[in-house]
Amino acid sequence: MDNFTLLAYKNRLLNAGIRYAVVQRNLRELQDHHHDLQQQAVTTGLRGPEASAAASHQLGDPEHLVAAMIERPELRSKLHRFPIGTTVLLPLLAHFFICALLAIGILVPAVFLPVMNNESLSFKELVNSHPPWFAICIDLIKVLLMYIITSILGCIFAFIGIRSHVLRRFWLTGCVLLCLFGSSLHVQLAWPDPVTEYKGLVGVHYGVVFGQPPEQQMLTYTLRFTVNLLLCGCFAWHYRRKEQAAVISGKPLCQ
Repeated sequence: MDNFTLLAYKNRLLNAGIRYAVVQRNLRELQDHHHDLQQQAVTTGLRGPEASAAASHQLGDPEHLVAAMIERPELRSKLHRFPIGTTVLLPLLAHFFICALLAIGILVPAVFLPVMNNESLSFKELVNSHPPWFAICIDLIKVLLMYIITSILGCIFAFIGIRSHVLRRFWLTGCVLLCLFGSSLHVQLAWPDPVTEYKGLVGVHYGVVFGQPPEQQMLTYTLRFTVNLLLCGCFAWHYRRKEQAAVISGKPLCQ
């Protein structure tokens, strides 16, 4: 059974909505069974293409196997049953909760983790003598939330959509909306400064940044949206090309 036959079999199952893990497992079993039949044909005196053809004949028409799996609704993926919820709405919710957890989580370790002398400081004590690494940590979290999380999530959901053969209009819409939504995120994280009596600020919101000129707001948003969309698009293009190259080079489809 050549690689192109396996590819057609795999695509038929994925296009029908069968879960990716089930398809991969079925492909491995099919290849193993074909290999065993081919070895049996070799013991009878057949060689090379003849043994492979005999094994394929004994294995039967893959279309019958495809039809049998399609008739089992329990094998269908949620990605295909609920494409709008899983590839359009879920990325937006995931982005919101991840950003909220990271913004909240920045305070918890700072208050309860031991610093310097291995003693836990109270919030008031920490305000008066916070460790030097904390300001760096705040800046890193801001960069992660505003410039990295969106593109990472977009690539993850594009990967899931492409791999499971979800209709392009769904996962592509999800990536575009995620980039629109994530690029509007604005994070304000500032640690209290007892010297200047600055009380500090923790704020995460989606929308325009008030206090800046409208031209600067639009330019910043446009640049972030463009970068996020380009990163997600380049990843999707690269992943599709990688799958095609694996088929052409004869690499196994299930690993």
